[in-house]
Amino acid sequence: MKILKTYKEIVNESNSLTELSLDQWLWCTNQFGSAFDVDDSGKVYSLTSNNITVSPSTEKFPVNFANISGDFTLQMAQNISSLEGSPEEIGGSYTISSCPKLESLKGISKNISGSIIIENCPNLKSLDGIPLDFPEENILFFRPYPYNYNHDKLIYNWKNGITLDDINTFEKDWEI
Repeated sequence: MKILKTYKEIVNESNSLTELSLDQWLWCTNQFGSAFDVDDSGKVYSLTSNNITVSPSTEKFPVNFANISGDFTLQMAQNISSLEGSPEEIGGSYTISSCPKLESLKGISKNISGSIIIENCPNLKSLDGIPLDFPEENILFFRPYPYNYNHDKLIYNWKNGITLDDINTFEKDWEI
């Protein structure tokens, strides 16, 4: 049997995949099948309403997303500390679950059609990053055990423009 082209050669020849590494392309194929596209800047567009789950060992998003037509789930990402690289637009809800290193929501999607669901993120200290015009009633908290943050305080600080930097400065000024 004669090999005409290697898998990598085929991937590298595709015009729409030139901005992705082979690992990124394989990750997208696993998540979306063939229903995704990549723009000239390397941002990934989902062409389906699949839910996306990022694996537990992830330290940052494996690709930069443009649009996801369905829900986006960041679940049990033990090492992720930033939402930079989140989809620019989500057609469904954004679920953030069991991300112990996450302290703020900086980098979260600016256009989310559904809810923002936050579950078991014990070090979350700020909702910085959520657009101020996002409906407060669409920010849902599910209490972790032990419950060690106050979601009412997070909502109050977010609505009043109190940032994580403000909180850190205040805490530092009052250290004994």
